[in-house]
Amino acid sequence: MENKMKAYQISPFIVFFMVSSAQVGVGILGFERVIAKVAGYNGWMSVIWAGILVHVIIYFIYRMFKDDDSMDLKKIQDETFGKWIGGAFNLLFALYFAFSGFTILRTYLEVIQVWMFPKIHPWFAYLLFAFPIYRAVSGGFRVVAGMCFFGFVLPYWLFFTIIIPLKYGDWTNLLPLLNHPIKDLWEGTKAMSLTYVGYETLLVYYPYIRNPKKSHKYAQWSALHTMILYLLTCIATFVFFSAEQLQSTVWAHLSMTKIIQFSFIQRFEYIKVSWWILVVIPNIMLLLWCASKLVKHTLKVNQRYPTWFFMGVYFLCMFVVDDRGKIDMLNNYNGKVGFWIVYVYIPVLFLIRMTMSKVKGKNKHEIHQA
Repeated sequence: MENKMKAYQISPFIVFFMVSSAQVGVGILGFERVIAKVAGYNGWMSVIWAGILVHVIIYFIYRMFKDDDSMDLKKIQDETFGKWIGGAFNLLFALYFAFSGFTILRTYLEVIQVWMFPKIHPWFAYLLFAFPIYRAVSGGFRVVAGMCFFGFVLPYWLFFTIIIPLKYGDWTNLLPLLNHPIKDLWEGTKAMSLTYVGYETLLVYYPYIRNPKKSHKYAQWSALHTMILYLLTCIATFVFFSAEQLQSTVWAHLSMTKIIQFSFIQRFEYIKVSWWILVVIPNIMLLLWCASKLVKHTLKVNQRYPTWFFMGVYFLCMFVVDDRGKIDMLNNYNGKVGFWIVYVYIPVLFLIRMTMSKVKGKNKHEIHQA
């Protein structure tokens, strides 16, 4: 049984690519406008504060699981709240992961509509992505992990494109440094925290990591890498756009690349949007795998069935979420749910588990003394 489990596990260092792949998606293409609305151009500080919160939450996850390498979200919730309440929480988490996957997918399809193919129907574009997504999820966790690895490595060169717009930037946009109250910076931190979410998938695939305790440092290094990536992107955008320009620019990251031109191609943003599929699709695969895995273990069904169900719902929702306003609403709802789950529920679960562990330890000590 142990050898069979190892066949599905990944090396600890792969967690570096999985955490980063889960955090970096379509949000990086336009997060700057969101945090600038509440924290102004001091919003880069909110990027750092939110990044520190990510490190804390990752520590909580590994601390809860440190005594059992086979521990995962389902097991820990069943032990903490009982079979029925824990099972309900597991299904709610499955819906959250599936909801997040759809939000990312629909937002990316909007990018394709706005920047490349204005007349393409979302449901048709979704069908083009549905087969590779399903094949990867049904192929098992190692296939999904492999896609996350390539989704990190292959498009990484795109991040260096932010260097070119910097020579046209105005660094005085960042001044004065502290012209916003702490309250505004905290609101910016909350907004930025929603962009960072995705790493909580660790709760589901933790047992699929070989020697999972060794992966803790890779998860933390990955979170640091993501924070630096977002910070550099944020600063580059702030110095390139004035405050008025940024508020009217939905996809700031893409808009900056419009100035990049070569003799053989004038619309470089087409290249960026096309390559960005390598960033977005692994993210969706991981979230959908986590959702179907939780349903599988909770309801004792084959994992293919919840995968089919969620992908069918995705298709139907393409006809419902059909304009910019609904996509904004989708992202807002997903962000609020994600904030409560990641930055409220996980810390509370951590405190409950630590309290239970101390009580058990105390009882064992009293029995030993008796």
